[in-house]
Amino acid sequence: LLPTSIKKNLLQHGIQIFPNPTNGIIQVSFNKPLVGNLNYTITAIDGRIIQQRSLRQNANFSIDLNNENKGMYFIQFKQDENILGTTKIIVQ
Repeated sequence: LLPTSIKKNLLQHGIQIFPNPTNGIIQVSFNKPLVGNLNYTITAIDGRIIQQRSLRQNANFSIDLNNENKGMYFIQFKQDENILGTTKIIVQ
């Protein structure tokens, strides 16, 4: 399990992910402006990359995980090459 401080890093950067646990669709919202290229990567607990995307701006968006198995996943946000934070997502 990830330490709570890692999730707090996302909140410090103004990134919120909800609902969590989810039935398949998660929302990502930004409370602070971010400068530079933002990327996210979702990985399964076994390390497989499920989804990866580069974002040109920090507009709110949703991620569809309906085609994934129930379980735990991790989402990591990077700005340019700096890791902003990682948190777990539970798909029910």
